[in-house]
Amino acid sequence: MLAPCLAYYPPTMHSVLLIATATLISASPSSRVVSAPFEVLSHCDDLKAARCLSAVAQLEAMGPKAIHYITPRIGTMAPLGQMLALSVYGTHPSFDATQGLATLALKPKLAPSIRSVAIQLLADRFKGKRTKRLVSATLIKASKDKQDTIRSAAIRALGNRAKSGDRHIIQVLRRAANDPAPVVRAEALLGLGMSAQADAASLLTAALKDAVLRVRIAAAGGLSFIKSDDAIEPLIHCLRSDEGQLRRVASEALAFQTGLQFGDDYLLWREWLLNR
Repeated sequence: MLAPCLAYYPPTMHSVLLIATATLISASPSSRVVSAPFEVLSHCDDLKAARCLSAVAQLEAMGPKAIHYITPRIGTMAPLGQMLALSVYGTHPSFDATQGLATLALKPKLAPSIRSVAIQLLADRFKGKRTKRLVSATLIKASKDKQDTIRSAAIRALGNRAKSGDRHIIQVLRRAANDPAPVVRAEALLGLGMSAQADAASLLTAALKDAVLRVRIAAAGGLSFIKSDDAIEPLIHCLRSDEGQLRRVASEALAFQTGLQFGDDYLLWREWLLNR
């Protein structure tokens, strides 16, 4: 008869605390399963250390649970630990992992090297409309980042997708072709070339006169994908350069443009141009 009577007594503060403590204790083992290898990884100073690799393997086996735990805490990890943690995301094709990578790619307090790797991992995720939308939106946002290396990584990733004919991506690449950072301009020009969009030829041809060699090489490389009569003479002019890489890339572009194989012989190309 006592039990029914006890049911009518309101819970005391003491009993509430006991219940809350019991709940936390019962949940803590699950939390420790993730936090223990996370702590090991957080202090890693050797990418090949057995304990670090073991922690990575444990976290990879946990999948989304580990990803949700790592994402808000990755800023507290040592740089090498952060780099190893990215492999946890890379091994999981789930949308949870994609969301986590998108968050890290846009996290301004993380080192550019970590964010760049997150962007590279994102670039390989194409399956599913929801994933494509998230990846594209993240890369486009990252293409406007203050850090040159982040813009460059994002533009490279977008350039690899530009062949799909996405006009919005093409517009982003065209804007980036005039970026103040040469590394960004170079990636944009290569992406425009691989897009095979005929109207990008004029941009690539103009960039053959860029003040930075790396950009000129990228422009010549882009013209190995888009044919344009207007590009032939500027490409031949590149063969006069002292830079062997520019001559090689320009000669490959000329072979694509004309179907001829004159190598990087400027005089031969010039004679052909005058007599064609």
